[in-house]
Amino acid sequence: VTYVMDMSTGTWNLDSIKRLISEEEVAAIVRVPIGSTAASDRLIWLWEKLGKYTAKSGYHWLHVRSTRRGRVGTSSSSSIDPGIWKLIWETDCPHKIRNFLWRALRNGLATNESLLKRKSISSSTCSIYSSGVESVEHVLLLCPWALVWFGSSLNIRICRNEITTLNGWFHDILFHDGLGKVDRARIASSLTFTY
Repeated sequence: VTYVMDMSTGTWNLDSIKRLISEEEVAAIVRVPIGSTAASDRLIWLWEKLGKYTAKSGYHWLHVRSTRRGRVGTSSSSSIDPGIWKLIWETDCPHKIRNFLWRALRNGLATNESLLKRKSISSSTCSIYSSGVESVEHVLLLCPWALVWFGSSLNIRICRNEITTLNGWFHDILFHDGLGKVDRARIASSLTFTY
């Protein structure tokens, strides 16, 4: 990342990559402030509280990921891991946020994809960026509008090519080692306000 930063002025120098990314991505990058320290980049393992990879956390991540494939259905499915429901209802947040999560996980939000299925509109394309089908996953995680995750205090990075369903992503995030009740409430609130 440092090759597109001008550390002496604290600004972004995106000339070398502008042809590779969209204008929206350029605007999003420019909005990210450059830190004042010249600390080296480092890898952080998201599934361990201290950010360091351990064999135990790697095994746990692999186990959760492999068992999730067999249990969690598609976003339109009603078969959602009971552990997710338990964590949602135990999260310390307003009831309307819990209700929103329930509707999102049941694919009950008024996205263009669901409105097209009900024949209420003629296109399922994203209303904001016209960048693909406006599904629940797109609205809350994949749309450039949803980049709130990176800028939030949670600093969650969305790996677009790993997201298949909102249920799967939510399962991975909620069962993250070291994720406390406060962080779960922040995630729930961020999902709600993204919509």
